[in-house]
Amino acid sequence: MINLKKTTRKSLLPDIIITCITLFIVLYSSYQNWKTNQETIVQTEMAINNEADLAVLDINKRLKYLMETGQNFADALTNGQIPYANVEHQAEQVMIKNRTDDAPSKFYNFSVSFAKGAYDVNQPNQLANWIYIADKKTGQVKSLKRDYDYSIDDKTSKTSWFVKAAVDKKPFWQQPKYADVSNNFLVAYSIPFFTSPKKDKVAGVVAVGFSTDELKSLMYQQDYRKTGYGMVFSDEGHLVYHPNDLMPLAEVSKHYEYFKNEFDFINQIRQDRKVNKDIQSYRLPKTHEKAWVLFKNISASNWSYQIVFLESELGIQQKTLETRLYLLVSLIAFSIVLAFIVFIRHYKKINDLWYFSTIITAAFVIGTAFLWHNADLKEIELPPHTEKIESSKDIAEYKKSQDEFLDAMHKKQRFYIPTGVFVKAAEFEGSNNVLIAGYIWQKYQLDNSLPPNVIPEDFCSMATDKIPKEKSIMLIEAFEDQDKTNLSCNDATYKEVVDHTVTIGWYFNVKLRQSFDYSSFPLDKNIIWLRMHPTSHTDYIVLTPDFTSYPYIYGKFLMGVDSENFVLPSWNVFATFYGHLKATLNSNFGMDNYKGQVSQELIFNIAIKRVFLDTIFSTVVPIFIIYLILFVLLFGTLDDLLAVLAINAGLLFSVALWHSGLRASLSSTGITYFETFYFVCYFSISLVCINSVLLACRYEMILLHYKDNLFSKLIFLPLVSAITFVITICMLF
Repeated sequence: MINLKKTTRKSLLPDIIITCITLFIVLYSSYQNWKTNQETIVQTEMAINNEADLAVLDINKRLKYLMETGQNFADALTNGQIPYANVEHQAEQVMIKNRTDDAPSKFYNFSVSFAKGAYDVNQPNQLANWIYIADKKTGQVKSLKRDYDYSIDDKTSKTSWFVKAAVDKKPFWQQPKYADVSNNFLVAYSIPFFTSPKKDKVAGVVAVGFSTDELKSLMYQQDYRKTGYGMVFSDEGHLVYHPNDLMPLAEVSKHYEYFKNEFDFINQIRQDRKVNKDIQSYRLPKTHEKAWVLFKNISASNWSYQIVFLESELGIQQKTLETRLYLLVSLIAFSIVLAFIVFIRHYKKINDLWYFSTIITAAFVIGTAFLWHNADLKEIELPPHTEKIESSKDIAEYKKSQDEFLDAMHKKQRFYIPTGVFVKAAEFEGSNNVLIAGYIWQKYQLDNSLPPNVIPEDFCSMATDKIPKEKSIMLIEAFEDQDKTNLSCNDATYKEVVDHTVTIGWYFNVKLRQSFDYSSFPLDKNIIWLRMHPTSHTDYIVLTPDFTSYPYIYGKFLMGVDSENFVLPSWNVFATFYGHLKATLNSNFGMDNYKGQVSQELIFNIAIKRVFLDTIFSTVVPIFIIYLILFVLLFGTLDDLLAVLAINAGLLFSVALWHSGLRASLSSTGITYFETFYFVCYFSISLVCINSVLLACRYEMILLHYKDNLFSKLIFLPLVSAITFVITICMLF
């Protein structure tokens, strides 16, 4: 008995060692994956926090300047430094100085409003007041007066700005509102001033208006706009700023029906905005995608500042992709080792062999499915010589590099024209042709000496230091009539002007010939791109993205695409972005002074991925059925070898027919991922044929004839699944 125990221990020792080694590899891979994931999250959170702190610092600077200016004016009135007779002139000068100086923040209005009889004791019912507003279109300061009794508390925002400051005798930030007087959405700061330095009685209120356009211009400069967007709430939870300008207005007017999903999400954030946690996780109401929300406090006004990030846009899963692959391989190896020790090393009956075969097959099938999921997380590759433009900072860097290049080429004059795209529809015609329809627009700045809100009659031929003579766009890679590919100013679909900014837009409908990569079919991702080039051969014109025309500019919100109605059969649009292409042309087109031999093209990109479920039933399922038929043939008791070979010939013909059809539909020059399934089919059919021929031979072979071809039955599915797994790793990663 003692010897038996020693023998048992000796036989178990190698099993324990191998199991421990593979388990250690699994645990180590798990730790590395967890560590990489945590490090990536911490680095991402730090980057987000740093960017948010800079934004909060800038907002505080702007608000404090506004608050200090208003408080200084109110103190001067209280202390008698500004006589009441000079109030009108002094208030106007404050507003003019703010609009002309390089101030940290621009006021939208500045007002001084007296209580009844405070301005002139001889007129006890007088409400003396002056409002100075910077005209939104011209920038000129103009004077207005309130024609209602603002000293009466009507329980609305119309008078609360005065009544609350007068009753509480202290400054406060008003709730955001749409001001009819200034015709703008703004937030104002109210400061009471008193009849004497003792501050016993309120004489009136100084109010300084802060336009949300100030926040908008600041938000456009933030680097996080590549992956998220910011929102600002007042101390009572009302929207002060949202990237969609209509959202604060919809809340003020209580028209929620058009933005129900957005307000559902905002209401979730409102409930948690005072939670003592910097970053919280949410699910977006419409898409149910995971989002991070960063909470910050704006101390100057006690507003709260939130930045929303989609987790999928932060690149955390992409950065941990390699460690997850190592973990997957180690888990499969551990499963095989454990199954081998349990069912093969201690083999007792035939069922143990089938359990072992089933576990190996399941491990590789599940592993392949996991690889498919991870392949979907891989970032799409950009076309050669293309660089992304994802934020205002990227545009600034792009302009800087262009200036340096043009200075080196001794080309002094250059024009940067903001250009935008909105695609309404797209459709594939074959594997390389795509139809695209939508709108393209450009923005030009008129000289300030010209009258605002007026488009000059000779605008299309006008040439100034800011505007090139040629105002048209050429759509590259289109093989259509010239009227579709050359968008000229005279043929514009619309022209609009706001202040001194003229926008000209075209509706286009073109067929483009492009090269798509189908090597990962049916898990392939592609980019439909619209290449735009100025048609001018004399002026050096550089097209830049018009980010100000989009509320959200990062991929998941599909900037520039009609996401609600965009239909592209068998494909999903998962991101859009701008980029620029550095194209070197080896011709001057017969013009010695042609300046476009080094061409900068603006590209609008639509990233698409194939709908896997649409192709799985037409491609993947038939292949799996072939595998099952071949597996069943191994169990057959057909004595006629010709019948077995006939079935295999029919399967071979079907697979070859599907294979040729796939290559014809994709027009791919290389081998696609799914074509390897056909090669595995060819290999499997060949093995089954060889197996059947050898079984029909008169010479008995131990491996084939043992237990009625048991070895072939056991190894078939594990072999096919293992080959598929290895090919998937090699071709997709």
